[in-house]
Amino acid sequence: MRVWKNLSVGVFFVLSATNLVFAAEQSIFKGDTRYGVPQQVLIIDENDQSGDLKLQFGNALNQYLQWNNNTNQFEFSNNVNFGGYELKDFRAENASNAPICDGTRRGRMYHNSATSKTFVCNGTVWEQIDPDGMRWTYNGNVLFPETTTSDMAVGGDSLANSMFSIDESSGTFLFGGNQSANPTLNFEATNNSAGSFGFNTNDSFYFSGSKVGIGTINPLSLLTISENTSNEDGSAGLTIEQAGSGDAVAQFLLPSLQRWVVGIDNSDADKFKIASTQSLDSDARLTIQVDGKVGIGATSPDSPLEILSPLPQLKLSYADNTIDGSIGINVSEYLVLQAGTTAESKRVMIGTGGGGSATPDMLGLDVKNTTGDPSGFAGAMYYNIFQNSFRCYQASSWVDCIRDSLTVNGAAVTDADLDNTTPAAPNHGVNVTWQKDASSPANISAYVSGVAIPVDRDTTSTIVASATNTEQTLYSYTIPANMLGTDRIVKMTVLGAYKNNSGTNQTLRVRYKFGGTTVWNDVTANAANSSQERGFRFEFWIANQGVANSQTGAGTAFIGGTGTSTNGSGDLGSDETLADAHITFGDPAINTTSATSMEITVQMSTSNSGASVRQDLAYVELY
Repeated sequence: MRVWKNLSVGVFFVLSATNLVFAAEQSIFKGDTRYGVPQQVLIIDENDQSGDLKLQFGNALNQYLQWNNNTNQFEFSNNVNFGGYELKDFRAENASNAPICDGTRRGRMYHNSATSKTFVCNGTVWEQIDPDGMRWTYNGNVLFPETTTSDMAVGGDSLANSMFSIDESSGTFLFGGNQSANPTLNFEATNNSAGSFGFNTNDSFYFSGSKVGIGTINPLSLLTISENTSNEDGSAGLTIEQAGSGDAVAQFLLPSLQRWVVGIDNSDADKFKIASTQSLDSDARLTIQVDGKVGIGATSPDSPLEILSPLPQLKLSYADNTIDGSIGINVSEYLVLQAGTTAESKRVMIGTGGGGSATPDMLGLDVKNTTGDPSGFAGAMYYNIFQNSFRCYQASSWVDCIRDSLTVNGAAVTDADLDNTTPAAPNHGVNVTWQKDASSPANISAYVSGVAIPVDRDTTSTIVASATNTEQTLYSYTIPANMLGTDRIVKMTVLGAYKNNSGTNQTLRVRYKFGGTTVWNDVTANAANSSQERGFRFEFWIANQGVANSQTGAGTAFIGGTGTSTNGSGDLGSDETLADAHITFGDPAINTTSATSMEITVQMSTSNSGASVRQDLAYVELY
């Protein structure tokens, strides 16, 4: 059958049952055996002479399938449905250069034949379908990038802008690359237990809401380091390392209150220190040198243990602040041993105090085996082998501590005197009273009343008042704490001269003071003007009355007349005596368990340069 087609109106004519032929004799639908297999073949434009060919459809013939002879490709006028799989607004091209991508070409795709990459137009630019390094492969139970050199970013289009990323080239995991305020990882093992790990704006890592365990899954505190090994070398435990010029330290802080620092001081011979400030260079309380020497308060100890502080350097307590003792070195380089907190209990015992032992506890004193004594100080004691005697330093000289005989004012005190409670023989010149120990008549533990112990003196002639009418200290002495006990007496004696050459009659006021309290205050009669001096003698006694805070006292004040010799007895006619007072006074109630002052002052009634008071000799005695 033959079909004729009018090309102007697109009409086919059927000529036979095996062939459809165009007017130009291009065959369509014919049996074809050229390839050895009989088949029905549709051939359009067999001789490639017709240019573009179009099949039109629809009432208006506005939908078509066209062969573009110039581009050598088919063109569809609308979407194509392949059994339910649609291609809409789609165009695929194979080119070495990107075609135009705009709003009219959204959804088109092309393959770049030069780079072997495929792109899709998003209406503005071409986006690569399979970007480099982002193709993923699944192998067994592992999903991994096809390109092992690829970086990965989440929450941003670059490593720097991501929430977290993997930088393959540096092998790092970056969390918070977009510089978020506090990038945090939250961990939750149960519905009501969660912990966080993050990095804050202070460039610091932190853990929150959880304990941290190193070597353990059950940390006992905020940070627990657990180790179950036999390691004893540098791999064991916790190491704080400082490779720079700073210190290797650990710090402990109570905010706004106190900081303690412990570590190695890199700037001080690598010493181990504990300091009460943020730097080991200052306020180091404990120092351990690399040679093992330890310093408490001392940062350069030169012995196995050195304590640097004012007295006492070491306190020993049986009951804190109740039963105590101390050991120390004072400013004079004396070793000070003190036990007890009151005068009655301050004592030092060597050993346990037991008796009858064949090997008793002993105290050894320094020994000198040549003649002569060393330089000394009050209270010093040593044993002289050459003299076979204990030597004691008292009253500015060395004497034998233990004597074969006792003399008082040149008279010998006999054994009978020592074994008698009655006053000693009158030829002693003093009242000597001994009191036996109640436990044994042979054990004497008493004191001598009337035998004075000098405790202070001054033999320097000194003008203490001249051309002034204000009160001036003639002489003073500070009685050490507890020296008076409950029944001891202290006496102050001052000798000197007073002169009134002011041109008119004047007076002199004398005051005796104890513990800052004036116990006697009086003024002389008028002293006539004279170029000569008047010698004086002031004596001041004070005694505790059975307790340490109650006293009784007495005194004398003698000022001679003009012309009284300061080198001899002088002329002591009664008409020339300016003052001769004998005084007693009441209880000033001063507590002598603390250091107490004793003082005599003078005050002239004129500031004329012709008036003066001079001290020539002063001494203090204890009874």
